[in-house]
Amino acid sequence: MHATAVGKVILAYEEDWVRDAYFHRHLEQPTAYTHVNPARLAEELVQIRDQGYATTAEEMRLGSASIAVPVFHTGRIGAGLGIVVLSSQAGTMLRHLPTLRGISAQIERATAHIPLETLRASAKIGG
Repeated sequence: MHATAVGKVILAYEEDWVRDAYFHRHLEQPTAYTHVNPARLAEELVQIRDQGYATTAEEMRLGSASIAVPVFHTGRIGAGLGIVVLSSQAGTMLRHLPTLRGISAQIERATAHIPLETLRASAKIGG
């Protein structure tokens, strides 16, 4: 989760105990750019919450970058929504932010009447 924008945005908005547990596990480093220092990752997650989105640059795979926004469900993090682009396009990723936020809001409205636990259970069954 710490090497993808979707994973980071989910971690950023998760409950404190989830983040704390995650920081105490071994953080794999798929590339030299992956943030594996728990203190640095914690600071990054605060920044993600402040700005409302997460980005990565070659943290999961060389040559790729990503951007993601949270999808909330009744005030809690329900999912993350993101895209992956070529690293050469990382400088223009923010142009996708309005679209990602708009789609996130549509998902939130469309699923507001469904209990979050039901959505999580159906994702496990189908995925």
